[in-house]
Amino acid sequence: GDRLGNARFFQAVQNLGWNLTVVWLDCPWDEVQRRSALRPSQQNLSWLQGRYTKVSRLGSLWVRPQWHLDAMQPVSALCNQLEMHPIFRCLKNGQTNI
Repeated sequence: GDRLGNARFFQAVQNLGWNLTVVWLDCPWDEVQRRSALRPSQQNLSWLQGRYTKVSRLGSLWVRPQWHLDAMQPVSALCNQLEMHPIFRCLKNGQTNI
């Protein structure tokens, strides 16, 4: 994720002729903090804020095919949405030449 989740990598992929769809799981900052507090090992708040800011900026700058999902939804709802995406449906059916 994090090493490849940047505009430079995304652009390089498209420059090679690949179609790229970014799946952005959007979550409000207060919920990110709440979820972090529930983890067995606490994440450094400064590091977490930096990752959140990076993803938010990338999401706002990367307007090419982007699939915006609300991460406040239950996991089952997110999974159902992902399963309906054409790429996931092809992979599920064993198609690898998409």
